[in-house]
Amino acid sequence: MNPRSHLVDVIFKNILDRVPEDSPYINAAKAFEHVVNVIKRRCPRAESVIRKSPYIACDYAIEVIKGRWQAVEPSIRLCPEAAGRYAACVIKGRWKKAEPGILKHPEIACDYSVEVIKGRWPRAEPVIQKHPSAAVRYAREVLKGRFPEGEAAIIGSPDHAMSYVKEVVKGPWPELEAAIKSNPSAAIRYAREVLKGRFPEGEAAIIGSPDHAMSYAKEIVRGPWPELEAAIKSNPSAAIRYAREVLKGRFTEAEISILNSVHESLTHVREYVIHVIKGRWAEAEKSFLRNTKSRLARQYLLWITETTLNSMGRTHENVTFGDLISVLE
Repeated sequence: MNPRSHLVDVIFKNILDRVPEDSPYINAAKAFEHVVNVIKRRCPRAESVIRKSPYIACDYAIEVIKGRWQAVEPSIRLCPEAAGRYAACVIKGRWKKAEPGILKHPEIACDYSVEVIKGRWPRAEPVIQKHPSAAVRYAREVLKGRFPEGEAAIIGSPDHAMSYVKEVVKGPWPELEAAIKSNPSAAIRYAREVLKGRFPEGEAAIIGSPDHAMSYAKEIVRGPWPELEAAIKSNPSAAIRYAREVLKGRFTEAEISILNSVHESLTHVREYVIHVIKGRWAEAEKSFLRNTKSRLARQYLLWITETTLNSMGRTHENVTFGDLISVLE
């Protein structure tokens, strides 16, 4: 071989392999876009780039060739996601050579059952049953009913379990209830979306979570809930929220605890007076009048008295603390 001729061949090949950054053939995606939007027919130069990506090669077969592209099928079938799409949209039927790879992926196997086989695929069920999302879809769209073998995995995923119980079981599901009764969030959702009423087995856990308990009391119980009241009456913050959002009025069993919280802050007492009592709180005033040496008691008396004076059209300027107490009395 002529060394000079060989060198020219190498240089010429390097020039051909060097693709400018703005070339439509820099990668499979750009080549595909160029063919679809500009050339609008098969292009051997583009195909040499497109075939490097099984996903885009599949799209090329669908949109440009509009049929099988047998030259790239060996690489497409090694990519389960592309293989499933190729079977559904190009072959329009089962692709036996690709099925071993598809069977390794629960969600793709489920898609293949739905879109290609259009029915049960017993070989795939042991794989699908281990994946909550795939198991729910397989039950809903293929079996059109419960998928007992997949229920263990489904129960382990609260979101998927809720979809399954609403769309497939369509009623109470004791096995799920046993699994979620200690999960306040899941228990409330089950009560609201499935039972459309109270879920007694889950209420102990719900009560243990103030935010969830408040939602349950408002949305499910829809009225006084003695078991919750017993749990929160010594918690001023929760008690006030319960009075405001559920009872829409006074929560007398909690008022001692709300009143006692004044030793730390006036916040709870003020909130209860403003949003629940919405007026003078005689019991609080009597308690504070007995202890006028307390800084916080004096602050409360000054605050409530100023509010009273303002309602009478008077100001607190040049008014002594004794005068304020006389107003309250």
